[in-house]
Amino acid sequence: MNVLNIQDSIRKKYLVIVLMIGLFLIILGACSVYWLEKNQQEFTEQGEALKKKDVLINELKESLNNVFFRSRGYYAFQNEVELSLVYDELTETKNTLALLTQYKLSKEEDDLLVGLTDFLVTFETSSLPNAIALVQANDYIGLRALSKSGINNEVNEFIAYTDEFHQKTTNSRDLISQQINDDFQTKINITIFVAILLFIILLITFFQTLNRIVKPLEVMKQGTDFFANTGEINLPNTVRTDELGALNFSLISLMKTIHENESDMQAQNDELIMKQGEVQSKQKLLENSLLEVKNAKNRLEVMNQLNHSLTFSLNRQELVVIVREYLHEKFDLNISLLWLLETLESSSQGITEEFDRRFMEDRYNYVMERLHIEDSFSIIREGDIELGLAPKGTLVNDLFVGIKEEKGGLIAVFSCARIGRLFTTEEITDIEALLNRVSLSLERIRLYENNQYERNLNEGIVKTIQEGIFLVGQQGELLQYNQSLYDLLSGESHYPKGTPFSKWISLHQKFADNPDEIIGFFEQAIKEDFTDIRRIQYTFKRKGTKIINLYSACIFSDGTKTSTIFVNRDITKEYEIDQMKTELISTVSHELRTPLSSILGFSELLLNKKTTNDRKQRYIETIYKESKRLSSLVDDFLDVQRMESGKLMYHFTEVDIASLLPEIIGNYEYQNNHEINIDNQAFHSMLIADVDRIKQVFINLLGNAIKFSPGKEVVNIRLVNKDSGLKITIQDYGLGIHADEIPKLFQKFHRIDNSETRKVGGTGLGLSIVKEIVEYHKGQIWITSIKGEETTVHLFFPQHI
Repeated sequence: MNVLNIQDSIRKKYLVIVLMIGLFLIILGACSVYWLEKNQQEFTEQGEALKKKDVLINELKESLNNVFFRSRGYYAFQNEVELSLVYDELTETKNTLALLTQYKLSKEEDDLLVGLTDFLVTFETSSLPNAIALVQANDYIGLRALSKSGINNEVNEFIAYTDEFHQKTTNSRDLISQQINDDFQTKINITIFVAILLFIILLITFFQTLNRIVKPLEVMKQGTDFFANTGEINLPNTVRTDELGALNFSLISLMKTIHENESDMQAQNDELIMKQGEVQSKQKLLENSLLEVKNAKNRLEVMNQLNHSLTFSLNRQELVVIVREYLHEKFDLNISLLWLLETLESSSQGITEEFDRRFMEDRYNYVMERLHIEDSFSIIREGDIELGLAPKGTLVNDLFVGIKEEKGGLIAVFSCARIGRLFTTEEITDIEALLNRVSLSLERIRLYENNQYERNLNEGIVKTIQEGIFLVGQQGELLQYNQSLYDLLSGESHYPKGTPFSKWISLHQKFADNPDEIIGFFEQAIKEDFTDIRRIQYTFKRKGTKIINLYSACIFSDGTKTSTIFVNRDITKEYEIDQMKTELISTVSHELRTPLSSILGFSELLLNKKTTNDRKQRYIETIYKESKRLSSLVDDFLDVQRMESGKLMYHFTEVDIASLLPEIIGNYEYQNNHEINIDNQAFHSMLIADVDRIKQVFINLLGNAIKFSPGKEVVNIRLVNKDSGLKITIQDYGLGIHADEIPKLFQKFHRIDNSETRKVGGTGLGLSIVKEIVEYHKGQIWITSIKGEETTVHLFFPQHI
C-alpha cells in the first residue's frame, strides 16, 4: 500500500501564522503602553513641580508680607516683640528662597529671585537698621522719607509676580491635565485600531480555514457517503501535500482495499455470527454453573453454620431457629415448627394464629401420644386453611418427628407440611438423622447449664462466705480467691489468675509475725499429698492486728492431686474474748483478794487481840472502806452485765452540771490530796440526763485523774457551750498515755501494762462503763494525752435531748 509523504503540514502552516500574529500584537501593545506611560509620567512630574513651586512662592509672598507687617507694627508701637518677629520672618523668608532655588526656574523667575535676594540683604543690613534708629529717635519724618525712597519696589514687583505666577501655574496644570486626557483618548483609539486590525486578521484566517480545510473535508465526506451507499469510489485525487492530501489518499486506498476484500469480510462475518451463537450458549451454561456453585456455596455455608451451632452453641433459642430454618429451606417445606417441651423455646414459619389454635385444640394431644410411642409419623390429608391460593382438595403431607433424650424421654417436637407434594422415605430418614444430632446438642446444653449452675453456686458460696479462701495449683500459682480474703489481708491491689507463689506470698513475708513458719506451711501443703486437714495460727499485722487460723486441704481428681485450697479464718474476736476472760479472772481474783484480805485480817485482829479503842476504830474504818471498795467492784461487774443484756435502767430529768460538779468534788474522798479547779465558761449547763449515772461518770473520771497523777495535785475541769451542746474537759498532769494505747482504753478489762500504772489498782471496767453511759445520753467521749505530761478527757452532751 502506497503512503503519501506529507510535505506541507497544515498544523505547521497555521501555527506559524498564529505565532506571527501573536508576536506582532505583543510588540505593538508593549510599545504603545511604554510610550503612553512615559508621556504621562513626564506630564505628572511637570505638574507636581509647578504645584510645589506655586506653594513655595506663595509662602515667600506670605513671609514678605509678614516682614513688612511686623516692621510697621514696630514702627508704630516700638514693641520689641514685633521687632523680634521681624527677624524671625526674615529667616523664614531666606529659607524659602533657598528651597525655591532648587527647582528649575525660568529666566524671569531667576532674575526676580536675584533681585529679591539683594533686597533682603539690603533691607536686613541697611534699611531695617536705619529705620530702627529713626524709630528710636522718634524721627517719623525721616522714617516716611525712607519709606518713599523706593526700597520696597522690588518687593512689590515680586508680590505682583506671585499673583501672576499662581495664575500661570493654574493654567499650566490645566494644560497638563488636558494633555493627560488627550493621551488617554489616544490610547483608546489605538486599542480600537488594534482590535479592528485583529478582527480583520482573524476574519481572513477564518476564510482561509474554510477554503483550505473545511471544503476539502466536505468533499471527502460526500465521497465516503457515496462509497458507503453504492460501493463505488467517487473521491477525486488531490494534488495537496499536507495532512488533508494524505487523508484523501488514505481514504481512496481504504475504499479500494474494502472493495477488494468485501466478499472475504462477508464470509468472516457469517462465521463470527455462528461463533457468537456458540459463545452465547456456552456463556449461558457457564452462568448456570456459576449459579449452581453459588447455591452450593450458600448451602455449604448454611450447613457449616448448622454444624457449628450443633457443636458449639449454648443458646437453645439460637439452636432451634437455625435448625428449623435449615430444614425448611433444604426440604422445601411450606410449614415448619420446632419447639422444646420443657423450656418452651420455639421457631415457626408459615403458621397463622388460627392454624396454631386449631392444631393445639384438635391435634396436639394426638400427636404427643403417638410420638411417645413412635419416633415419627406422616399424615396425608386434604388441605384446609393452609392452602391459600391452591384449589380445594389439594393434598397436604404432614410430618411429625420426636426428638428424644438418651433415656427415651421426649424433649422436643418437629412438625412440618408440604402442600401438593409428598415426603419420600429418604427425606424422612434424613430429617430424623439430623434431629437425632439436635438431641445430642440439647443434651450438651443441659449438661453445660447444670455445670454452669453448680459453678455459679460454688462461686457464690465462695464469694459470700466470711472466711478468706484461695486456691493454688501444683506449682503454687494462684488460681482463685474470694473478696473475703482480699478484705482480710487488707489488700491494695488484686492479684490476677496465675500469679506465682513468690509474688502472692510476699504479703505474709512482710506482715506475718512468724513468716518463716507460715511460708514453710504453704510450701509443704502445696508439695505434699495428704487427705487430712492441716492448720496453723498466725498474727497478721497490716492496718491493724488480726489473729488468723489457716487451714489447708488437697483437692484430688481421679486420685491425682490437682490443687490445694487454703482457708483463712479471722479469730481475732474469739482470741480477744479469751484474753479478756483470762484478764477478768486475773483482775477479779486480784481486786477481790485485796479488800477481802484486809477485811479478814482486821476482823481477826478485832476478834483475837485486845487493842485500844482508837485502834479498834481504825480497824473498823479500814474494814468499812475495803467493804465499800468490794461493793464498788461488784457494782461495776453488775453494771457491765446489765449493759450487755440491755437491762440497765435510766431515769432522765433536768440536771445542772455546773451545780452537780461541786457536790461531787465536795464529797470526794481524795479532795484533801488534790486541788480540783472548775472553770465554768458555759452560759447554759442544763442537761436532760440520769443524775446517778452522770455522777457515776464524773466520779470515775475524777478518780482516774487523781489515781494516775501521783505527786501532781491539780486537776482542772472546764465547761463551755459549743455546737448546741455542752463540752466538759477533765485535765490532769500525771503519767500520761502512749498514743498506741488510747484506742484501747474503752475496751472492757483493758489496763495499760507498764511499771508506772501497774502500781495503780483497778478492774479496767471504769472507762467502758463511762463510754456506755455517755453514748446512751447521745454524747461523745474521747481522750487526748502526751506521755509523761498530761491527759485530757473530753465529754460532749447535746442539749436538745
